[in-house]
Amino acid sequence: MSERAQILKLESALQTAAPFESLLALAQQMKEQGVTQKDMYELFAAQRLRYMDTNESYADVIADVLDRIVGWCQPAHRLFESELKT
Repeated sequence: MSERAQILKLESALQTAAPFESLLALAQQMKEQGVTQKDMYELFAAQRLRYMDTNESYADVIADVLDRIVGWCQPAHRLFESELKT
């Protein structure tokens, strides 16, 4: 999946009735498709920055999923086994 396609899916997930769950499901799908932890972090972090000044609730949801991507959460909730060193 191209980066543009990933961004479009991310934007679509944010507009659902349950954006956290939709975004987390997208991240899990991306992982299953072979997207690395670092690449996923960079994509989500860039989109979070994009929304920081325009839509704080979107930025917050992305930050919550970023915690799972990076591993800044309970081990059972991590998307990847190891914590990403950013």
